Amino acid sequence: MSFEVSLSSYFQGHVSGGVRRAMLQGLVPVSADSAKENTWLLHYGEQQCRVELKPSAYDSNTISSLHFSGECSDPALWNAILRIMQRENFVCSSEHGVLFVAKESVRAHLPADMQSAHVICDAEEILRAVHRNRAEAAAS
Repeated sequence: MSFEVSLSSYFQGHVSGGVRRAMLQGLVPVSADSAKENTWLLHYGEQQCRVELKPSAYDSNTISSLHFSGECSDPALWNAILRIMQRENFVCSSEHGVLFVAKESVRAHLPADMQSAHVICDAEEILRAVHRNRAEAAAS
């Protein structure tokens, strides 16, 4: 399954600082060689995923958004995405515009046009929604 999802951190309606690069390294299988780069290629068995990191304007070791793309249905990837979302005020958006948050409290930090984001409880729920959105987009 090919996919694209983005995570962006918000605080009081604005894009915020985000999460430390070192914390991300602990959640995904990135090699030490590429950990300082802003593009990571993650391997999950035979599947892989590309991650584009956008550092904060003030600190290159703080990541304000991440863009995941590739062909990977490995639960470990989707669990890592969920754990990132649970750590900070991240909203996850699919390539077709559906928004997810991992905690109800995050909605209060989103801009008004994003506060209808769905609250998800587990990684499998994200994967199902991405599949469903992809199928709906293909049908229209």
